[in-house]
Amino acid sequence: MKKLLLNIISLLLIIPFGYSFFNEIGMFNIEISRNYMFLLGMIFFIILHLILDNKLQYFSTFEHELTHNIWALFFFKKPRGFHVNTDGSGLFEWSGSTGLLSKVFILLSPYFFPTITMLLIILSLIIKDEFMSIYFLVIGLSFGYHIVSSIKEMHLGQTDITENGYFTSFNIIILMSLIMNGLVISFINNGLKGISEFFTCTYLYGYNLVISIL
Repeated sequence: MKKLLLNIISLLLIIPFGYSFFNEIGMFNIEISRNYMFLLGMIFFIILHLILDNKLQYFSTFEHELTHNIWALFFFKKPRGFHVNTDGSGLFEWSGSTGLLSKVFILLSPYFFPTITMLLIILSLIIKDEFMSIYFLVIGLSFGYHIVSSIKEMHLGQTDITENGYFTSFNIIILMSLIMNGLVISFINNGLKGISEFFTCTYLYGYNLVISIL
């Protein structure tokens, strides 16, 4: 019953957050310097990935397991093991009672949460103006990495996905990807102010949609 409710809520939220996400994409202006540098960083990483794919596997696994770790802490779970092997495999374990929400979001977090990009966005508070072009280039690199690694790691045999069921997993991944990627693009478009505008746009669209239906 709890999983059914979670899926229904997620499906309903996909509509307003999807609207806000594509609204941000529509406002993305490549003629603005920071947008251009961000896009350049993304493209550069994709090219870099094609050249150094195998050499990035260890780092990719480390970031994957780190993301599990961060989301376990969000849900007040105690990390018990964080293993990254030389062959590129990894394992993260945590202790504490595990409810539906914590299990779903901890296991699926690497497929929707751009860890490095989010950390860089927090650092925007201390970045000086003269370094902003490089800063947005680095954010583009990190976001390009997130997109590529998520696509590579997201497959039907992935235990993080099969453990929650395909429908629930992809339902949550789609919703959270719209939210997280929307936050990143809104930040690129208009800084921290853009993030608040992203949520405001989502709320207003959702509210007006409900009113029109009623």
